[in-house]
Amino acid sequence: MSDYICYCLLQGGTGSHALTERLFELQEYYEKAGFPNLPRQAFVYGDREAVCRPFQTFSRGWRTGMDTGMGRCRLQDMIALSWRLLSSAMGRQPEAAFKLVFLSEISLAAEEESAVIAGDQLRALKERGLEIIFVSCSPEADGGPLRTLADQEIGAGEDAAFILGGS
Repeated sequence: MSDYICYCLLQGGTGSHALTERLFELQEYYEKAGFPNLPRQAFVYGDREAVCRPFQTFSRGWRTGMDTGMGRCRLQDMIALSWRLLSSAMGRQPEAAFKLVFLSEISLAAEEESAVIAGDQLRALKERGLEIIFVSCSPEADGGPLRTLADQEIGAGEDAAFILGGS
């Protein structure tokens, strides 16, 4: 079975080292978990507006460097873009395993309305088998309403591989 993992990077425009480290840790975990197959990965992030790198298979050990120069953008736009990527892939590959991983270094409490509106779209994908994981990349990160959608939550400083079932 193929793994499709969409990373949604919620950051405050600082290009956080903690966010990048957590992303690399998760990429490594999913490479090992799917061995010998590599996961198909997509990335949604801010560069003043929501942009993405669509699903593709990268070579083993490849890591993104998208933290440089990223600006903060609207949460609702990022979730809508993630939803479009996932919905399209789920329609083409219904037998695959799909994950949406939110990595956040910011508090989303101020964006409650955006998360509630977009949450309805994500609930529909959850019914089709989407797993949602919320990862705090700093002690200040608070997922607000996104945490209520999460199947798993990884706190700042927690071992992602251990929580996700790795060694």
